[in-house]
Amino acid sequence: MVLSDGSRVKLNAASSLSFPSSFKGTERVVDLEGEAYFEVAKNIQHPFKVISGSQTVEVMGTHFNVEAYAEESEIKTTLLEGAVKVAVGKNHTVMSPGEQALVSRENVGYITKTEVNLDKETAWINDLFIFDGDNLKSVMSEISRWYNITIVYTGPIPDKKFFGGISRNSKLSEVFKILELNQVKLRLKGKTVYVSYDPSGNE
Repeated sequence: MVLSDGSRVKLNAASSLSFPSSFKGTERVVDLEGEAYFEVAKNIQHPFKVISGSQTVEVMGTHFNVEAYAEESEIKTTLLEGAVKVAVGKNHTVMSPGEQALVSRENVGYITKTEVNLDKETAWINDLFIFDGDNLKSVMSEISRWYNITIVYTGPIPDKKFFGGISRNSKLSEVFKILELNQVKLRLKGKTVYVSYDPSGNE
């Protein structure tokens, strides 16, 4: 979507953005639930702010991604271009391109920064799933939002890392086939997927 100031926003699955029909005053403020990629029109006199729960991201003009799903324990802000300030309460950090800021929903006010794989973090913009050392819960969480399904675990969850990629335009059955190559057992019943893990690979 294109906002009134010319900024461009792309929303991921299960996401929503609240914004005015036109920005007034000294700030451009939007509220995000879920995940979105922003290309903000530069305007130094009118900072652009993205509010996600307890976190506020402030920019003048830049490209960045915010992942703020309510069910996730952290809010992730990934910077691709320019500079942004991530603030929680009295604490804040200024990011450089290639960095990701993590804000804990439980330990409010705590912000950490790390360097990340930008291709992975923004793969959804190009209609891709890319996994690079993700655990099973993280993989299934992303799949459940995209295909609008509920995940139920029927056994112990392995401490296993997943690597690879697949188009988001793929059928759910094709995604299942890839996971089943990694000893993950999946059974679809209505809109619910029952997940178990068989390290022996037995049927």
